[in-house]
Amino acid sequence: MILPVDLDVGEWHVWGRRGTQGGEGPARHETVRIAQGQVPELVEVRLEERGIFRGRLLDAETGGPIPGGQLYLDAGLILTADADGRFEVGGLFRGNHESFVVAPGRMRIRVLFDTTAREDTELDVSVPRGVKIVGRVTDMDGNPNPKDDTAPFWSAYGYTNDGFRKPEVAADGRYMVGPIPMTSTLASQKASNIVSPGYIQLSGTSFAAPIVAGIAAQIIARNPAWGPDQIKGALMATARPTPSAIPGSLGLGEVNAVRSVTATNAPNPNKALDQFLTADPAGGSVPVFNAVSWSDTAKASVSWDAVSWSDVSWGDSALAAVSWADISWSDVSWADSLSSADVSWADISWSDSSYEDAAEGDGAGNTADSFADPSDLAAAADDPDLQLPAVLVSPDSMATTTTSLP
Repeated sequence: MILPVDLDVGEWHVWGRRGTQGGEGPARHETVRIAQGQVPELVEVRLEERGIFRGRLLDAETGGPIPGGQLYLDAGLILTADADGRFEVGGLFRGNHESFVVAPGRMRIRVLFDTTAREDTELDVSVPRGVKIVGRVTDMDGNPNPKDDTAPFWSAYGYTNDGFRKPEVAADGRYMVGPIPMTSTLASQKASNIVSPGYIQLSGTSFAAPIVAGIAAQIIARNPAWGPDQIKGALMATARPTPSAIPGSLGLGEVNAVRSVTATNAPNPNKALDQFLTADPAGGSVPVFNAVSWSDTAKASVSWDAVSWSDVSWGDSALAAVSWADISWSDVSWADSLSSADVSWADISWSDSSYEDAAEGDGAGNTADSFADPSDLAAAADDPDLQLPAVLVSPDSMATTTTSLP
């Protein structure tokens, strides 16, 4: 018997069932490849007697049926329980199987069963009721409002040497609790931070980074055709305002996972770079980036990227409180925040920030070898790649003073 099946381009697992019989083709775990414009080879599926798999989904507390509950099988089938909680299917391959029960108001449980040595297999699955957790997320002071959030003292911000304001957005990164092997070096060094067996509380920007990365992955999953500019734009345009933070210290605000993932129109935060696209001197059809022109422009004008913030509406973000179009190099510079004129490397040293997963209240561990000595500071001062643009250097920049950070 030849049965035509319409399949889209791609790779497919092919199997057949008829009553209690079943079979796979070309073989179990092997796929059939469908290519554009090509006629696929004929796939032969030999059916063999495999019996019936049947059972019931039952309430673990009362023993009553769970009508409408579903059993997701590893064979790609979804079985739905009838009014009596019963389900049935024939032709499953002989062997070990994995399945999952999904039912409203019930725990999602994993069910393993074996059909190897049985003509028919019967299975009753007791499904416990789910538990509703009611609560709220707050900060360390019990405040659930993110608008009072600020940047920790060890989280740097400001302009890069080539004119980019950093950070663009912020995420939670302080007093984060996560799993850790109890036999690890970090667990022994930071024993006071163990909150329960296998879990540790630490702080650092490296805890905030994976939160943003995870949200970016969700944005890509929903918008596979989007590029880096759109992904970054969605994160920035939907950020929560942080009016209590020093302007710019948390960028446009805290990332909002739900709003950024569901954003439909993401502005381009890197629009200013488009002006440096030029024709390919080699004659190619794709424009190339003129890095020399961009570098010269960035050095000559501290507001070279103002077009990114004046031409694009960021109304969904924190711009009502802090506008990047208004906070330019001349408004909030290193001289106003954390500059060589205000705070030296000796004041905010590696003992404070380099071991960033051990921030305030967490202890810094053994950082004796991480301090910058006078020769290191002198070398950094003489390195032209580390110098601030002239417009950012205050007249008394040779004098180093110490400021108390908020």
